[in-house]
Amino acid sequence: MPNPLCRRTLLLATLATAACGKPASDLAVGDDCQVAREADRRGDYKTARTAFASCLARVPGYVDSHASYQRILELEDGIEAARKVYADLVRDNPGVVTSFAHARLLPSAERTVALERIAAQQPDFAPVYYELAFDVSERALGLQSLAAKAKEKLYLQAFLQRAHGPEFVRYFADYAFAEAWIRDAQARMAKLADVAIVGDEPPLTMTATPSNAGWMIHFTPRELAMAIEVRVGGEADFRRFEQYITVPLSASSTRIEVRYQDATGAWQGPFDFTLEPKAQFVTFAKSVLLKMPSIWAMLGEDSQAGYLYFTTAMVYRCGLSRIEYGLDTDVPDREFALPACDFEDPMAIPATALPMVEIDPRTAFVSLRLTFADGERTDVHRIARKR
Repeated sequence: MPNPLCRRTLLLATLATAACGKPASDLAVGDDCQVAREADRRGDYKTARTAFASCLARVPGYVDSHASYQRILELEDGIEAARKVYADLVRDNPGVVTSFAHARLLPSAERTVALERIAAQQPDFAPVYYELAFDVSERALGLQSLAAKAKEKLYLQAFLQRAHGPEFVRYFADYAFAEAWIRDAQARMAKLADVAIVGDEPPLTMTATPSNAGWMIHFTPRELAMAIEVRVGGEADFRRFEQYITVPLSASSTRIEVRYQDATGAWQGPFDFTLEPKAQFVTFAKSVLLKMPSIWAMLGEDSQAGYLYFTTAMVYRCGLSRIEYGLDTDVPDREFALPACDFEDPMAIPATALPMVEIDPRTAFVSLRLTFADGERTDVHRIARKR
């Protein structure tokens, strides 16, 4: 008669590439493990416990068999008794599955260390990554930090990359148990789609704005932060960050280290940022000018109709290298001469510089194109005279 487990396996499409049967050596031990699993499904936990104890003392067993046995031990005798049983079991019947099952029962800190050791020694053993992902999940932590989400995503990726084929399902007696892990991992990955993997990018953004007081630098964490601390340049110690810090406008390249305390109370970082004043002027100019092309220039009105004003663009000239314009043509064929940038007073228009050019007062529209100091050129933008 065909093995009922084999018939059930054929219904699980995601695991259909694996062989249906189990090695004969597993059935040579009085078939205790199969007896235990059947008794567990019937709710005959006394028989299941005895059979699991007999089976798992002699064969490595399967991940789901160990999970069922541990559930029975914990419910009947408590976690400490279950740990003692498995301390003896892993000593007398070592192997990756038994070591993994033993690690699952350890206190949280020891558990993670033991699981990480297994991952380092057996990097293709998929189940260990599922358990490591659980340790940093919302289910385990309650309040989950951004760093924990990133780790959970990393571990789930590692699990799903390995969770297929014979090398995966050979660790499971009940393929439905394995499939449930896969479905759960896929659902959690979908929820973590927008979370960056650790190391991809800092979990904070830096914004630098020039002002008369210097560069006003603000940091925004991508999660709730209880506190933020910074260390600028050669400072020895971190200091509390309130709303912003200032760096002189004339400063050269400046290193800024930032760390923050997440909602769980753990410190994240430090993360390195570099203020490059010349590059930052470009970023600042783009942040304003690319959003509002209508302010690049202005056609004068009434008595000023004979002038084209570049006043606003001149304020951001430290981020620009060129302003091209055309009169009543969609092809900018002239250039407005920008005064040199004064990095100590970058937004002030020099008294000797005229922010406008004379034009025919009948000019209907002007075409404009900007080139930023990093070489990026904008599309041509048209500004029409108001009627």
